[in-house]
Amino acid sequence: MLDLDIPPKLVRLVKATMLNSQCRVKVLGELTSNFGVMQGLKQGDGLAPILFNLALEMVIRGTMVDVDATILQKSQQIIGYADDLNILGRSIPAVKEAFGSLGSAAKKVGLKVNEDKTKLLLQTRKQRNELGQNATFDEYNFEVVKEFTFLGSEVNASNDESSEVRKRISEANRAFFSILPVMKSRNVHRETKLRLYKTLIRTVVSYGSEAWTITTKTMTNRLDSFERKMLRRIYGPVNENGLWRIRSNHELYDLYKEPRLSVHIKLMRLRWAGHVQRMPNTRVPKKALIEQSGGKRPVGRPRLQWEKSVARDAKELLNVKNWKDVSGNREGWKRRIEEARARFGL
Repeated sequence: MLDLDIPPKLVRLVKATMLNSQCRVKVLGELTSNFGVMQGLKQGDGLAPILFNLALEMVIRGTMVDVDATILQKSQQIIGYADDLNILGRSIPAVKEAFGSLGSAAKKVGLKVNEDKTKLLLQTRKQRNELGQNATFDEYNFEVVKEFTFLGSEVNASNDESSEVRKRISEANRAFFSILPVMKSRNVHRETKLRLYKTLIRTVVSYGSEAWTITTKTMTNRLDSFERKMLRRIYGPVNENGLWRIRSNHELYDLYKEPRLSVHIKLMRLRWAGHVQRMPNTRVPKKALIEQSGGKRPVGRPRLQWEKSVARDAKELLNVKNWKDVSGNREGWKRRIEEARARFGL
């Protein structure tokens, strides 16, 4: 903490709160006897996340890896959020070098890499076939996987977003069934149910969608189909001449008066794109947008790039061809997106 220029008085206060800490565990309603905490941090303690982040900050600094540059400019990069760290590298030796520096710096502050939770993902078929199922890094043996979850989003070796869309829909379904009694209740007004859907369910399915490309009609249909299922539960069936029938898609959106879920996601992406475009060139998201990555593309039709999908949506939804210039006006860009939201909700 002193190395991070934290005032000595605060350091002494933290030491006083952590020194000779005692804990008790409750098992089946009964408390165990006291035992001392010799290492680590107290679970649930308000200071614990801050102290852990400070320790990780010292670890990252100890690796001597440039944290300001991106993988587009160098052979390796360490990115992280809280205790979730990712090492990006252009090659296996580059990753091993960064991991060695990270492991050495972590040992100095009493931290150790969790071998079971650490995975290795390769986006090159040749290297993946050469390594097999496991890879050895120093004294660690890591599993080579085709996909893993980082900060709630799925990252896979083939860079296929369809699996992430399916996962988000599955998570949103889980959120829906957790409040199913409320959504089925006749004592809850429809407007309240709609607010619950927008707050607790739509936010789950659209989590991280600003970075999606949505390249196929299948992905769009899957998202809209999920939303219609939610709306049918909210609005219920229609009674015609004594017979009950489900509402048509047109009837649902006439009542809903909001853009379809796929359009909502595209508008969120346009809002984020404008935000990134207005960033200074020193910010990491802006670097990822404007800089060019090296390497060769595989044989076949190239995939739709995120920037091109944004340009397509800007032309289709906002009637804007030069979105990078127009988005420079923050208020004007925001107004265009809100107008499109109102127009597509009619």
